[in-house]
Amino acid sequence: MATATGDSLTRIGYMNDAMLAMVTYLRPQRALILSRPVGYDFKIGASHGLSSDALRYEFVSMTAFEKVYSTGESLWTADAQVHPDLGQSFSLQLSDIRSIVSTPIFHPRDGVWGLLYADRKTDEPPFRLDDLKWMLLCARRLEDALFEDKGFDAASLRQAGETVRPSPNRVLARAIDERPKAQVETVTGSRVAAKPSARSTIIMLRSMGVMFRCGVPMAEIFAVLLCDHDDPAMQQVLEAMSRKVLAGRPLSKAMQSFPKVFSAFQINMVRAGETSGNLPGVLEMLSELAEKNHGLALKIRSALVYPLFLLVVCLGGAILVPPFLLKGQLDMLRGSNIELPLLTKMLIAFSDLVQMPILWLIALVTVVGAAVAIKRSSATIDWVRKLRSLAFRVPFVRSVLKEEMKARFSRALAMGIKAGQTAVPALQQAADVSGDPDLDAEELRQGVMSGGGLTRALADTGRFDSMYLAMVETGEESGRLDELLLWQAEMAEAELEYRIEQFTSILEPLVLLIVGIIVGCVLVATMMPTMQLLQTG
Repeated sequence: MATATGDSLTRIGYMNDAMLAMVTYLRPQRALILSRPVGYDFKIGASHGLSSDALRYEFVSMTAFEKVYSTGESLWTADAQVHPDLGQSFSLQLSDIRSIVSTPIFHPRDGVWGLLYADRKTDEPPFRLDDLKWMLLCARRLEDALFEDKGFDAASLRQAGETVRPSPNRVLARAIDERPKAQVETVTGSRVAAKPSARSTIIMLRSMGVMFRCGVPMAEIFAVLLCDHDDPAMQQVLEAMSRKVLAGRPLSKAMQSFPKVFSAFQINMVRAGETSGNLPGVLEMLSELAEKNHGLALKIRSALVYPLFLLVVCLGGAILVPPFLLKGQLDMLRGSNIELPLLTKMLIAFSDLVQMPILWLIALVTVVGAAVAIKRSSATIDWVRKLRSLAFRVPFVRSVLKEEMKARFSRALAMGIKAGQTAVPALQQAADVSGDPDLDAEELRQGVMSGGGLTRALADTGRFDSMYLAMVETGEESGRLDELLLWQAEMAEAELEYRIEQFTSILEPLVLLIVGIIVGCVLVATMMPTMQLLQTG
């Protein structure tokens, strides 16, 4: 039977073995294994990067220790300095500690006996969720060694760790090997063969958020997405992103390499999720926002397809029918001796103009030039802004676009607040996402910074009605701004559907009227002089 001293030395040996395993696997800046016997303060069982008197003389967060010990729950955060419970910790601010992972150690009878703790500073990549899962496994093995006398086998722990977080390179290699050979392409930087569809981006964000929330390691998430995605362009993006993430770069940095695939708003939101430790929730919110925006775009597009198709066919017919189908009749009228009406003369002149090859050459050059200009990102942004500015000046179209702007703005601002962003960056991002070219993000920022509050800043823009402003003011006062903004977004989307239906009901008769006028003019221009010619003949 071991003596008390021998038993104490054995426990220290177990904790030293566990610390070596933690350092080898997690590679933290600092690490501790703490115990807390009943009625005593924390005691260091093993440490890395800290002295034996660290609890007394070094900047370590007693707040984090107390939180894990008192609740019996694990702790994982990418940025502890913005964590709601740890952000005010004086020791964390002075030590520049950002990412923390910690889990309790349970005694069979006494409950929480101690804890495992590891942290990293700003210049190191944050811990991932699978790091916490491995630490939980390490804590269970240490409990068996300390209280069940089963010993601590670091080799078996490493083997068991492969089931928690397999080798990233092996997971990725297996995923790439399982893909069809025609799809295996390496993407460097932001160069992709084609831009993934909006549907592929939505599925990617939704799937990643759900799997991340369920505790699936990042390597396995990318492996699953690589095997299951049916969009070759998205597979190329995922393969490049997986290599960056598994090399230690944050997900937001990997997304930032593909500005044509992910918007600045999505990248900033993911960065906020990494900072606050709510990345799964942010990914799910992004997918929901992308689904909403895509649905709004489809509704507007479907409402405009039939009228615009009818108008294009009619205009095409008006351009091609006179010089080709009515050419013989127009030549006959041109050669007759009767006085032709003005409308007929205009139709003949238009027919002659359309038959000139130089006109088609000019049209071709114009189309090609416009296509080249649109391919340039800056030109595209300018043209989009100009078109939307013009559309906001059309009375009925303005009401439709205004509801769309309110829905996008409200949902984006609510997401920013939920993700843990402060008011100013969340407001600037929402203004950019809204699609309103006259909603100046800098003006909103100045309005908030001047002390007038969010409601006053929005009122000064003149883009929001009194009911919307009243709801925002209520949200500011009650502390439930995100909930009220989401409610405003749903109300705006419902109003948008009604206005789209109303707009369609007006547009279709208007297009039919235009078609009727064009057909009537062609008939009058050809039939009246033809009847006159027959009567004189």
